[in-house]
Amino acid sequence: MAQARSLGSIVGPIAGKLAGGRRMAIAEVAVRWRDIVGDDLADRCIIDKFVPQRAGQSDGGTLSLRTHPADALEVQHAGGLIAERVNAYLGQRVVGRIRLVPGRVPGRPKPKRRPRRLSPAEEAEIAAALAEVQSPELRQALAELGAALYRADDT
Repeated sequence: MAQARSLGSIVGPIAGKLAGGRRMAIAEVAVRWRDIVGDDLADRCIIDKFVPQRAGQSDGGTLSLRTHPADALEVQHAGGLIAERVNAYLGQRVVGRIRLVPGRVPGRPKPKRRPRRLSPAEEAEIAAALAEVQSPELRQALAELGAALYRADDT
């Protein structure tokens, strides 16, 4: 009786041969993108497309990265480092060029707005409302809540 084998162990090598092994490798890179390029670059760009090298060329394929236009210059400067890290991860020169595509990057952190300072009148109103609260911890928590409510009225 033949031993059972997983479908992935049969299809993986065949698909790798059909794609020249390159696209399967890049798919793995896309899954491990944050580990390969680091958190900062992973927040700024993602793999959009990979075009393998053409027959007769030896300089590697083109890796297209989608990045927000505000981050494009920084990602462009890190392009050589990105290609180096991807190639090191794969153990061979697969990526020769980095191409940037402007677009939305999922999970990109939004810039944090500094909360506005309360006016002296608003601070005095909160202090007066909490004057009779005995517990300092509770008074502090309620003061922070009151300040947040004043700031929420701005939006």
